[in-house]
Amino acid sequence: MGYNIIDIIDKLILIEEKAVEIYQKICESKDCSLRFKAISNILMKEELRHIKYYNELKEKFIKSDLKDISLHIYDKISKLIDKFRNNMDIPQTGDYKVLLKGALELEKKNVALLISIQGSLVTSEKDVNRVAYNILSEMIKEEQRHVKNLEPYVEEV
Repeated sequence: MGYNIIDIIDKLILIEEKAVEIYQKICESKDCSLRFKAISNILMKEELRHIKYYNELKEKFIKSDLKDISLHIYDKISKLIDKFRNNMDIPQTGDYKVLLKGALELEKKNVALLISIQGSLVTSEKDVNRVAYNILSEMIKEEQRHVKNLEPYVEEV
């Protein structure tokens, strides 16, 4: 049995879980203002919602006839995800403006990662009609909505 889109979703959930950890630490910090903690809590809830959404996608497609991803492509994608996850950072200066800008930047990078993963799955024209490509399209749309929701708040600060 090879790797498929479910394995990629599992790795992407690890990114969302790390974001939750980062925001959780901020919420638990005694050195931060209530505003900073409240914003962090809202961002954390959004990441938890993404985890739920990703798990729902997995459940929806887990019994589908999913095409295996070649080991070479999966390895490339896995390394991209691991590098992203290991380099995740959100400034914790206590300034809510910096927090919002950092969260927006992280989300934009996450969208770019998903687009890169989707591109890695395309080796021929027919690949754009495969389940994995379409699942990633939905995930990209979800993450883009998150970016769109954050942008007005960052523009205000």
